[in-house]
Amino acid sequence: MFVGAADPGNPSAVSEENIAHWRETGVVEVLGHVDDMPRLMRTVDLVVLPNSREGIPKGLIEVAAMGLPIVATDAPGCRDVVDDGINGFLVPVGDVAALSAKIADLLVAPDMCRQLGRAGRKKVLEEFDERIVFQKTHACREAGA
Repeated sequence: MFVGAADPGNPSAVSEENIAHWRETGVVEVLGHVDDMPRLMRTVDLVVLPNSREGIPKGLIEVAAMGLPIVATDAPGCRDVVDDGINGFLVPVGDVAALSAKIADLLVAPDMCRQLGRAGRKKVLEEFDERIVFQKTHACREAGA
């Protein structure tokens, strides 16, 4: 399932042509823009983010907080959220076979998905809770003042 739309202003985004091809061939269900993400996330088993670069992806923090396992690329930002083998899996950037294999592994391992999901939620509560982030941000500001 692919959620979202093409971002023509972003040179690393998925192209409109690729999204159209996926829709036409049925390789991936393309939902486009979704207004009620919490409702949608209650219907999925895992979340995949195969990007090549990013800051810390807020979306991964959100799905980890929801207790969902993650498969992401071993890219900056993603590795701040995903501890490989603990709350999800990291695969090499551009390695479609590794990405596909991890997705397939998780789709037949509901117990592992639950374990990874619990670990992801724990990590978010311990490292990304807004009070912790605000406290760290304030500490940086004080140190620079």
